[in-house]
Amino acid sequence: MTEDTHLVSVIIPCFNYGHLLHETLESVLAQTYKKWECIIVDDGSVDNTQQVAKKYLDLDSRFRYIHQKNMGLAGARNTGLKLASGLFIQLLDADDILTATKIERHVGVLETRPDVDLVYGSVFAFDRHLSLLESSKQVLLQAPQSGSGHTIMLSLLENNMFLVHCALFRTSILGDVGFFNEGMITCEDWNFWFRCAFSSKTFLFSDDNYSKVFVRNHGANMSGNRKNMWIGRVHFHKEVTKLLEGDKRGLADHSRIIKRNKQLLSIVNTRLELTYGNTIKGLASAVNRIWINGDFFETVRDSLYWMKERLLNRT
Repeated sequence: MTEDTHLVSVIIPCFNYGHLLHETLESVLAQTYKKWECIIVDDGSVDNTQQVAKKYLDLDSRFRYIHQKNMGLAGARNTGLKLASGLFIQLLDADDILTATKIERHVGVLETRPDVDLVYGSVFAFDRHLSLLESSKQVLLQAPQSGSGHTIMLSLLENNMFLVHCALFRTSILGDVGFFNEGMITCEDWNFWFRCAFSSKTFLFSDDNYSKVFVRNHGANMSGNRKNMWIGRVHFHKEVTKLLEGDKRGLADHSRIIKRNKQLLSIVNTRLELTYGNTIKGLASAVNRIWINGDFFETVRDSLYWMKERLLNRT
C-alpha cells in the first residue's frame, strides 16, 4: 500500500443498501476537499448495489468498486483498507451522510497537528429522509474526550465514544494497530478505537459544526438488534482482557484498566444472560458480579430490571 500525500481514502462497505447508497455517495461527491478516492466494497449484495455504484464510477474516476463474497462489516472495511492509497482514512457506512466540509476540516486538523493521530467530531441522527437533516438530533454515546493512553482507554471501557464515520485518521495507524477484528459481529469499531488507544495513539475531539456527520435511523440498523449488541459488548470486554493480559510488561501499568474492565464484563455478561440467555447462568453471573464489584443492591435492582424486560418481550 503506497500512500499518496494529502489523499483521503473514503471506504464504504455496502451490503444490500443500494436504495440508500446513492445519497451516501452524493455526500462524498459534495465534499469541498477534492483530493479523495472512494472505495465502495460490495459485500456480496443481491440488490441493486452494483448498478448504483456503476453510475458513480462512470460519473467520476475517483470512485472504485470492489465486489466480494459476504465477509461481514469488519471484513468489508478491511478489504477497503488494504486497497487504500491515501494518507488519511475516512470510513463511511452505506446509509450515512457526511457534511460537505467534514473531510476538509479534519484534514486541516491532522495537517496542522502532527501530534494527533485521529480527529473526530459530532454525530446527528435523522429519520430516514435527507429532508429531515435540519431537524436531526445530536447523538452522544458518552462525553467526548481528547488525549491518549489511559485517559482514552478508560473512557472507551465505559462505552464507544463516537460512530465510525465521525473520525478521520492517519493510515499509518494500521501499521501499529492492525485491521478490524473480523471475528466480531458488532462493536468491531469500538474494539479498533480501543486498540488505537492501547497503542498510545492521540485522539482529538473537534467541536466543529462544519465537520459533523449524520447517521440514518431506518429500522434496519445493526444497532437495532439489541441481542447482537449485548453479545458484541461482552465480546468487546473479553477482547480487551486478552489484549491487556497479553502485554506482560505492562500489567502493573494497566492494573486500574484491568480491574474496571473485569467489573464491566461482569455487568454486561449478567445482562446478556438474564435478557437473552439462560436465567440460571444469569443469576450465577449476578452473584459473580456482586463478588467482583461489591454492589449488592445495584446488582439486584439491575437484574430485576432486565428480567422484567425479558418477560415483557421488550428486548
